Amino acid sequence: MAVEPEHEVLLYVEDQKSVQGPMVDMLRKAGFDLLVADNGVQALKCIADEKGHIDCVLTHVRLGRGPTGWNVARRARLRTSTMPVVYTSSSSKAEWMVYGVPLSELVTKPFRPSQVIQALSSVTHRASAAIPHALRRQSSPAAAVNLTIANVGIVPVPKAVV
Repeated sequence: MAVEPEHEVLLYVEDQKSVQGPMVDMLRKAGFDLLVADNGVQALKCIADEKGHIDCVLTHVRLGRGPTGWNVARRARLRTSTMPVVYTSSSSKAEWMVYGVPLSELVTKPFRPSQVIQALSSVTHRASAAIPHALRRQSSPAAAVNLTIANVGIVPVPKAVV
C-alpha cells in the first residue's frame, strides 16, 4: 500500500542533523508538506500552533533534553485522537509497547527510507479507516467522534437505572 502524501502535513521531529537532513529530502520527495522540529520543545510548539492542521507525526524517541518523542506523540493525540504516529529509535520494541501511543509504528535504527514510508502508510491507513480524513482535522477529538457517530446513525444507549 502506498502512502498518499499530497497535502499531508507531517511533523518530523529529529535532533540529529545527520539523520534529519537526508530524511527531510526523502520525505519532501515523497510529497509531504513538512514541519520540522529539532527537539521536543519545538515539536510541542508546532502542535500547539497548528491547531489540528498536522496530519501525521514522525518522531525520534530520544530528543536530548526536554520532552521525548513519547511526549510529543501523546500531545499530538490529545489534539487529534486518531493522529497517525511513527517513532524512530534504536530502542527495543518492548519500550515502544510500554510508552508508545496505541496504533503507532516503531521503525528501529538503522533503517531504510522505504521502511519509514511503509510505516507512515500503515498508520495513515489505519487512521483513515477509523475516521475519515476530513473529520481528523477537527480541532477537538470529541467533535470528531460526535460527528462520526452522527454520520453513521449510531445513537448512544443510556445506562440502565438499577
